[in-house]
Amino acid sequence: MPAFGLGVVAELLVPAWAERAGITPWHPHHIAERYSLFYIIVLGETVLSTTVAIQQALTAHELHAGLISVIAGGVLIVFSTWWLYFFRDAGDALEGPVLRHESMSGDTTPLPVICSPRLP
Repeated sequence: MPAFGLGVVAELLVPAWAERAGITPWHPHHIAERYSLFYIIVLGETVLSTTVAIQQALTAHELHAGLISVIAGGVLIVFSTWWLYFFRDAGDALEGPVLRHESMSGDTTPLPVICSPRLP
């Protein structure tokens, strides 16, 4: 447990230590590509685990309407998330304009896109 605590402290302190000489330059398209590749891996793992679950369900039971609808829904969800994620170029979104939030007084305040670069 002490090693874990030391790791947490190091994880939190290393960025501050690395940035003390100046801000580290970063390339938005490179970051977007890395996240896209990770997302492809996650989708592949989802397809693999779904295939294994379908195989086990078919060996335990016969093919019926409920199982077919679950299979079709799962495939639809995976393809939908694929389309939603890759519909827009994330590199352009990371270096592009910020979202605007209209306050109750009517003025607009820029909000940086932190959570997801895929927002329209």
